Formats: sequence, C-alpha cells, structure tokens
Amino acid sequence: MPEKSGLDLIEIINEMNYDVKLLAVSGGSRKSKCDFLPVAELMGAHDILHKPFTPNELRGKVGALLN
Repeated sequence: MPEKSGLDLIEIINEMNYDVKLLAVSGGSRKSKCDFLPVAELMGAHDILHKPFTPNELRGKVGALLN
C-alpha cells in the first residue's frame, strides 16, 4: 500500500469498530529491519503470518480465524 501502512489500516479498522478478524502479513520493511508483526498484534490483529509462507500455512491461519 503506497500511501498507508498495514498498521495504519489496523488503526482505521479499529476506529470504525468493524467486527472483522485481522490477519497481519509481512515480509519486513524495505526501509528498516524492524518486524512490525508484533506491533500489529498489539494493535488488534488476531493472528500474524511471516513471509514467505506456504499455501497450507495461509489456509491454516485463515481457517482458524473463520472458525
């Protein structure tokens, strides 16, 4: 997302009180070596997934969130 970060999106979703499950996915930052996924969890992401991941890992995370 060129104009907003994933953390910005989590903040917007939280402010709007949407009842959705959030899966944060990241391969890290291009600008720094910081891992933002723990921050995403603190902000309300229900689960996280580090890139690269397999299709089975993605299916498992999404399936768990939908149950």
